[in-house]
Order: sequence, then structure tokens, then C-alpha cells
Amino acid sequence: MQAGPSLSVPTRSVSWRRSLGIVALFALAGPLLGGLGVNLLLTAVSVAQGLGDGAAGDLARRLVGGIIGGSIFAVLLAYAIGTAPALVVGAVMAACDRRGRGLTYGDAAAAALACALVAAAGVVLLVEPGARAAWIAALVTAHLLGALGCTWAARRWPGPA
Repeated sequence: MQAGPSLSVPTRSVSWRRSLGIVALFALAGPLLGGLGVNLLLTAVSVAQGLGDGAAGDLARRLVGGIIGGSIFAVLLAYAIGTAPALVVGAVMAACDRRGRGLTYGDAAAAALACALVAAAGVVLLVEPGARAAWIAALVTAHLLGALGCTWAARRWPGPA
């Protein structure tokens, strides 16, 4: 008697160590990537504004101050605000990896935007109306940069991705 075809679905074996590594990568590198990325964008805006205002003598101060001083402030603020969302995005990506979906940029962007939406609700409650748009834009940018950068790095790890 011959056995019929198996109806079981083959699953990938993803180790818990790999999953914890993905969460750790997102938690440790996500806020750093997001904070530095937003800082560089804001520095570029400041330099462009200085060029538009005709303040060419002030460009070096804007550039150096934005990159050095802004980076220190941005990283501290990024870890204070971004560690919890980075853990959430990392956990979502680890779950996707364990379920066989792999590490996709679409999943990372969706998880990051969901976390940014929650953070934006906090901005609406805590930040004065004139600064809300800038804060929300910075939060969305930081969440996306961190999530996509970490996804890029995690996809290059050995093992299933």
C-alpha cells in the first residue's frame, strides 16, 4: 500500500538566537540610525536656509554645529524616544522571520509607520501646535530610517532571511 502525498507544509527552522539577535539589532541600532538620519536632514535644511538667506559666513557654524552638536542631542533623544518602538519593530520582524515570511522592507515599513502613528498621538498631546508638523515628520522619518536600515543589515546575516 502506497502512502498518499503528505499534506504537511514544510516550515523553516529559525533559531531563537537569530530571533533575539534581530530584536537586539533593532533595539540597539534602530534609534541610532533614525536619530542620526533625522539630524543630517535637519542640518541640510539649516544649511539650505542659510544659503537662501544669504548668510554664507554662517554656513560653517550651521554645518559643524548641526553635525557635531546636533548628533549628540539627536542620539540621546533618539534612544529616549525610540527604544520602545524599535523593540516593537524588531519583535514584529523576528516574528515574520520565524513564520517564514522573511525580513521584508514592506513589513518593516508597516511596523515602523504603526509605531510612528502611536508616537504622533503623543506629539499631538504634548507639543505645541506650531511645532507638531515638524515633530511628526521627524518621527516618521526616524522610524522609517531605523526600521529600513536595520532590515537591510539583518537581511545580510547568514541563515534564512
